[in-house]
This record gives sequence, structure tokens and C-alpha cells, in this order.
Amino acid sequence: MRKFSNKLLLVGILCFSTILLLVGCGNTNKSTNEVTPSKTADINTSGNTQGNIANKVANTSGNTPGNIANLGIAAQQGDWIYYTHIDGIKKGSLNKVRMNGTSTTKINDDLALYINVVGDWIYYSNSNDENYLYKVRTDGTGKTKIKNDTAGSINVVGDWIYYTKSSNDSLDILVTLYKVRTDGTTETKITSDYAFSINVVGDWIYYTNGSDNYSLYKIRTDGTGKTKIINDGHVKPNIVGDWIYYLKLSEMLATPQVSGNGFIYKIRTDSTENQKVE
Repeated sequence: MRKFSNKLLLVGILCFSTILLLVGCGNTNKSTNEVTPSKTADINTSGNTQGNIANKVANTSGNTPGNIANLGIAAQQGDWIYYTHIDGIKKGSLNKVRMNGTSTTKINDDLALYINVVGDWIYYSNSNDENYLYKVRTDGTGKTKIKNDTAGSINVVGDWIYYTKSSNDSLDILVTLYKVRTDGTTETKITSDYAFSINVVGDWIYYTNGSDNYSLYKIRTDGTGKTKIINDGHVKPNIVGDWIYYLKLSEMLATPQVSGNGFIYKIRTDSTENQKVE
């Protein structure tokens, strides 16, 4: 019961902090409404029978930490932005549009969260089906349920999907950290910690550990090297380069801020130089 009440307490804080930690907080020369590009790599499309990858570029990571921290309702690959149009509770659609605003296309009628795009596939949590883990081709074909797991904080890197698996469809109760291959095989538990707000960067996964006062932790993608980075409770970690940007949970609870006036902190990924962003 204690864990459950703690999760409910954080719901309002997490929703509010989404407004404060805007996509790509370390990139101040961009509009806050601009989608942060994912990491990409040039590819040879001569063998690509689907022909869906724009500009011969495919993501190596399906989305950015900043976007995923804000429910991942948009992702970019090449010349296309893939996004969720929300039209009421449990209503919406998965769409794509070119970067210049043309060629808007509905992919399907799923209310998709934590969108990741890698190559010809879109991976997401389907709010129309218990937030289970799904994939669909960028042209709308091949829709597949990967796992009957309630999935949150989805990070697709290469042929692995890293995600938090919940005991129900609320995305924030009794959550543990897993990985599974993009074909649905080799599911592996990485840690038994109550983990959420995960960021996968290189060989490391950064996450909020609800099992330890919402401290910030990192762990290798193979489950080794578990390390505490920040002892204090925090929300919405966002990795930019070798810096982690975050909000202090204690300050959010004690002095609720209006939009744009929250306190943002940063610390290096090696746990040094913890400081307030002025």
C-alpha cells in the first residue's frame, strides 16, 4: 500500500514537471515546440523493399531522452515527424508529417505513447490496448503486438527495446525495468528496482529508482554496474551529452511553481558537478 500511495503522489508532480523540462533543455537555440531529432545513421536503401526511409537516413535510437521524458508523443526520422494526435481520453491517432508541414498521413487509429522510430518500424505503447507494446511499419502495414506487457518509457536502440513493465495499465505502479528484442524474443529483466523515466544512452540506462527515495541511478544495459548518481529524490531526468538535467522532488512538493518557473539542476553522468542551472 505504501508503494501505491507514493505513485499516486507523484502523478501530479510528473505531469507538471513535463511542462518544465521541455524537449532538449540543453539546446537553448531551438523553439520549445520543435521535435528533437533522434540519432541517425546513413544507410544503403537499395535493399530496402519497403522504401519508407526518407532521405536514406535511419535512426539508430528511436527517440531522444527529452522526448521520452515527456511521454514520447513525437519522434523524427529523416524528413518525417511521427506523432500522436490526441482527441480526448483514450482517443487519438498515430500520424506522420514531413518536416515542412506537408503530406500529413494517418498511420493508424492507436493512441500511441513513447513513440520510437527505427528504420521502417514504429514502436510504441498502445493506450487503446492496455498500454501494451506494439510496432507498425511507417507505411501503416504490419501492425504487431510485441508483448502483452504494459510498457512505459520505451527506448529502442538497435534491435533492443528497453522499457518499464507495469503490473497494470496505469504505467506507474509496481514497475520494473526490462529489455526485449524488436522481434519480441529474449525478454530479460534488467533490475527489480521500481524504475521509471528511463534514458538509454550508450551502454547505460539512467532511471528514477522509486525503491530508493526516487534517487537517480544508472545501470548497464546488461544489468551490471548499478550505481547511484543522485541521493535526493528527483523527477524527469533528461540526458544531454554528459550532463543530466533534473528537477528536485522536495522543491516541487514544497514550493509548487507556475509554468516556466521551476528549478532545474544538472549533474554530470559520473556524479560530479551537481549544480543549479541559473
